[in-house]
Amino acid sequence: MIYLVVMALVVFFVPPVAVHFLAAQLGIKGVTLASYRWLAAAVVVLLAAIAIYFSNENMTTNFVLHAAGGGVVSSLLYAYGVRSLQVRLPLAIDLLALFALVSMLGVLNELAEFALDLLGYGPKSLDRMDTWRDFVANTTGALIGWALIRLFVKDEKPRSIFGRLGRLFSR
Repeated sequence: MIYLVVMALVVFFVPPVAVHFLAAQLGIKGVTLASYRWLAAAVVVLLAAIAIYFSNENMTTNFVLHAAGGGVVSSLLYAYGVRSLQVRLPLAIDLLALFALVSMLGVLNELAEFALDLLGYGPKSLDRMDTWRDFVANTTGALIGWALIRLFVKDEKPRSIFGRLGRLFSR
């Protein structure tokens, strides 16, 4: 239970703080938290529903939780950040940045699971291959989430990331 509370707090507070910091550094006006709070609330409800539906701990439950909680949530956070910063990325860099984000969040999650195991709140690992299946599930969920976002969410005409980064580093 402690683990879910900590993860919910991280998902709810860290991304908007990071996006506001980057927006301030890049000089982007009008970044609002209203849409993010609704997104974060929906994510928490989705994860709670999955956890209740798949109440027994097995490989299928673990894969679904990581694909939704690690992957789809990462793609939603990524889309929120990119759209809030009003940037456009080439396809290869877009996928690479998404992979970097989902990998970073996945590693942090696995470190948290390991720490909870050591503190006696576990075991969080099902077997010695658990971490690797979690990484595959995270990446699979992120690609599915990214594809759905690209398919169903229309882009405004954002500016190139390279022009914005040039302004950041020329200060």
